[in-house]
This record gives sequence, C-alpha cells and structure tokens, in this order.
Amino acid sequence: MEAQVFSEYNKRYSEDPHIVKVVKYLNYIDLDGTLNNSHQEIPSNYDVEMFMRFFEELELQIQYGRLNEKDVLDLFVYYAKIIDENEELRKHLGVTDYETNWRTYKKLMNRNKE
Repeated sequence: MEAQVFSEYNKRYSEDPHIVKVVKYLNYIDLDGTLNNSHQEIPSNYDVEMFMRFFEELELQIQYGRLNEKDVLDLFVYYAKIIDENEELRKHLGVTDYETNWRTYKKLMNRNKE
C-alpha cells in the first residue's frame, strides 16, 4: 500500500500544473534562495498555496503511516525547504501568513531539520 500511495504522490508532484509552475520558478532563483533577475513568470498566490498544500498532505500521510518519512524527505522536500527557509522569497510569492498559519507544512519542514 505504501508503494502505491508513494507512486500516486510522485505522479501528482510531476504532473500537477500548480506544483510544476512553482518548481520551475524555484529553479530560476539562486541556490542560496536569493531572487535573481529571471524573466520566469512568478507563480500566482493560488499556485503557491496548492504547492504548499501538497506538502501538508505529505505530512499527513506520514502521520497516518501511509508514507515513509525518509522517502518523503529524500525525494520531495527540496523545493519546499527553499520556501521554508527564505522569508523574502515567501513574501515575494505572496505567502504573508506563514508565521501564523501553515502548521502542517512547517511540521514537515521541521522533520527535515531533525
């Protein structure tokens, strides 16, 4: 069952237009998370929210025992971590409520820090 759930999330990660748009944009920022003068289209607030909700779902799947924590951390969180660690980028992407919301997203990011 875990392999099937993982496969479904992997497919969604690679095909969901909101996730793909955010990942493509994050590929155009510098590796240290600073913004560059890219001509890449900035994802909408909705795109970013759907991207972040995907990671909240991953955290819930870990909590429910449907996904392996190590697999999720190894294969999915690279771009989510960029957003988590860069307040300027979050504001640039329209995430203005990070400090007061996004508990489940931050919980997954904290797993990555442990």
